[in-house]
Amino acid sequence: MNDVEAIFSRRGRVEPYPAVGENGGTCWRFFGLNIDGDAEIAVGIEAFHDGDGQERIILCTVLPPKEKS
Repeated sequence: MNDVEAIFSRRGRVEPYPAVGENGGTCWRFFGLNIDGDAEIAVGIEAFHDGDGQERIILCTVLPPKEKS
C-alpha cells in the first residue's frame, strides 16, 4: 500500500482505461515510481458516484513493476 500511496502523491502519468466500470464509473491507470523510486508500477482504479451521490474510488489492480531505465 505504500507503493500505491507513492503513485498518487507523486502525481505521475494518468491515462483513461477503456474498460467498463462495474459501478458505472470510469476506469483510470496511474503510473509512477514505487516508494523506493527504483521501479515503475501502474495502479488501476474506478471512479464513480455511489447511490447517495458520494464520490468513490475503488482500487482495482496494481500492475507488476518495471525496472527503471
